[in-house]
Amino acid sequence: MKLHRTLLSGSKKWIVCAALGITSVSYSVHPQTNTADKKPATNPPPAAVVPPPQAVFLIPHNAREGMRDPFYPKSTRIFDHAPVQIATPTQVVVHVELKLGGISGPPTHRLAIINGRTFEVGEEAEVPTGGGKVSVRCIDIKGDSAIVQANGERYELKLRSGL
Repeated sequence: MKLHRTLLSGSKKWIVCAALGITSVSYSVHPQTNTADKKPATNPPPAAVVPPPQAVFLIPHNAREGMRDPFYPKSTRIFDHAPVQIATPTQVVVHVELKLGGISGPPTHRLAIINGRTFEVGEEAEVPTGGGKVSVRCIDIKGDSAIVQANGERYELKLRSGL
């Protein structure tokens, strides 16, 4: 058996050399550009923000209005509900539950505890009540009472007697 001593012989050698030469020439013809010099392209800012459209659902009063349940076409349950009437807003009277827990300090600088929060004269803060937080402003603190303003109305809170 004869062993081939050369891996590439004859025309195979020329084909490999030509392929290597073409790839080296094509690499030198198209050099890489420096991408740090270029500024990135940016999108222009949107002209105006358009809110998404709101869905409108109409509930029919009767079958003659042409609407029906697509899943149960013979059903009349959609007509059982009367349309909702929106009432006009009226003046709502909110009863504020404020409790004077105590009064402390010298007569020149009194402090009042209202619903667990300490106030001095002229201070305004939110206090927790049964209906949520209410903004309270302390107007005056006397020996056994405090005058406060909440929801635009004045209240005189007195300490519990008989203790």
